[in-house]
Amino acid sequence: MRSDINYAFKGFTTTFSTKDIIAVLRTNLSKHCDAYEAALLGYRKDAVAALKEKIARVESGEVTNLGINVNVPRDYSEEYVKFIAQLEMCTDDTIELTMEQAGCIIHDDWDWKSEFNRVATSYSTSGK
Repeated sequence: MRSDINYAFKGFTTTFSTKDIIAVLRTNLSKHCDAYEAALLGYRKDAVAALKEKIARVESGEVTNLGINVNVPRDYSEEYVKFIAQLEMCTDDTIELTMEQAGCIIHDDWDWKSEFNRVATSYSTSGK
């Protein structure tokens, strides 16, 4: 389902300060890295627990599938780093962004964001 706001403003662009966009991207990168590191800690804890359970089963003589089912967090920091690097090389003081681009860059609403949040939230201290 398309977003009504994106449909209504299709082709609409807004001019932003390149310096401000870089600052927003750095803030979003920092938040992403923090969330990724927290999710990674939870992943490691769950993976070790699942592996220990499998080892205990095998050691007790049980024949069992050795696969484990844990969500692996993905690090998307390279997405931010690429945009920051491009903008740092930009010679213009301003940059035009479409509504979709602004959604990603300013509002941190990337196409991968909901899946990242789902996995990261599954490892949050409040969720475990």
